[in-house]
Amino acid sequence: MDAPSKFFFSLEKTVAQRKQIVCLQLPDGKLTSDQAEIKRQVVNFYTELFGDEGCDGDASAALTLDLPQLSPEERCTLSSDITIDELTIAMSQMATGKTLRIDELPVDFFKNFCNELGLDQLDVFGVFWSQLPAGVQ
Repeated sequence: MDAPSKFFFSLEKTVAQRKQIVCLQLPDGKLTSDQAEIKRQVVNFYTELFGDEGCDGDASAALTLDLPQLSPEERCTLSSDITIDELTIAMSQMATGKTLRIDELPVDFFKNFCNELGLDQLDVFGVFWSQLPAGVQ
């Protein structure tokens, strides 16, 4: 494996820049390069694309007929906050040498600093879950 060098960091930066949306055509035909507007438009696009379209009641009943149901205790467990023990177990099961995304820290970093960062990670997850639309949680 090659050692990190200025060349490889420059190459990575170039790849990341090519993946960035720098201009977007709005629904009214105008172009924008404002990053805040681009983010809003992308969020709106995917919200509409994957939004709730409703479902025919009879079709829903037919699809869910005879499916196992969660008990009230299981529902409570699944809807409760993540604990530090669950986070530690999940982190320990993640493959080393991997990153969650190209621009993030490797899993090894979080494993090594789980004691120092664990509570902060729980806070981040809590904010994430609180911002999900009703019914998705």
